[in-house]
Amino acid sequence: MQYKPLEAKWKGLLIEDADKMTVEAANAFLKSLEEPPPWTVIILITQSSDALPSTVRSRCQRIRFFPLNPKETKEILKKMGINKTFFVSGSPGLILRFSKEALDLEALISKVRKGGIEAIIEISEELGRDRNKASAFLRMLLPYFRDRGRVESFWKILEIYRFLEEYANPRLCVEAALLELLSL
Repeated sequence: MQYKPLEAKWKGLLIEDADKMTVEAANAFLKSLEEPPPWTVIILITQSSDALPSTVRSRCQRIRFFPLNPKETKEILKKMGINKTFFVSGSPGLILRFSKEALDLEALISKVRKGGIEAIIEISEELGRDRNKASAFLRMLLPYFRDRGRVESFWKILEIYRFLEEYANPRLCVEAALLELLSL
């Protein structure tokens, strides 16, 4: 960061999943965050700013990004060669992440409907190993219920998602959401 950019006016440092930094790493990063060179912009990307240490949060300006509308999401995914948009969550990045991780959400829902409780336990154990994957899965379920007019289920999934954000057990959150699918 100390070197000036060669051709541009600015130099950018982008840190994805900043909330995954250890406390030691975050503390080591504080000096750079407090006094960046004047030509440097530092962007920390996180699913939950509350997961960042307070020392880092206090030195950042928070910018929230809201979901795209379904039409925009479909257009972006189509340009990227993804035509299967079972869940249009307003976040092409989430859909891309799931497609890269070979998670077929349509197949998961079908598996739950056919396999019942056994399938729910299996899927929740798989998705519950990774908090970010569980969080993304729950966010993808929200438009699924909303688009089907299942308002009560939508609010239940949103509540489960909020519990997960407050550090509830990811496996149990996914399990509760999948149980809601059985009620359809």
